[in-house]
Amino acid sequence: MKIPPKIKIGGHLFDVEYQSEEETGYEHSGSKLGWKNKIWLQKDMVQSKKESVLFHEILEELNYQHEFKLDHQVLSSIAEGFYQVLVDNNWLK
Repeated sequence: MKIPPKIKIGGHLFDVEYQSEEETGYEHSGSKLGWKNKIWLQKDMVQSKKESVLFHEILEELNYQHEFKLDHQVLSSIAEGFYQVLVDNNWLK
């Protein structure tokens, strides 16, 4: 899957950026900065991890916008499960 440089989530345009741990100071594989409309992904990850983490961060933003109040573990599980369905059915190209 080609990850676009911009993604709309709930009508808001988010920039998708790539950074290293050294640049961010974080050990996370990605993060959503909702107040800046940015999603960043670790640039050194393999493509499948970038895609999976992107789905996770999109779910994080939807969780915030719609006040679902899902905890991080549930969001991670949903993102990985959804990613697996997309990959197993060859829906990402």
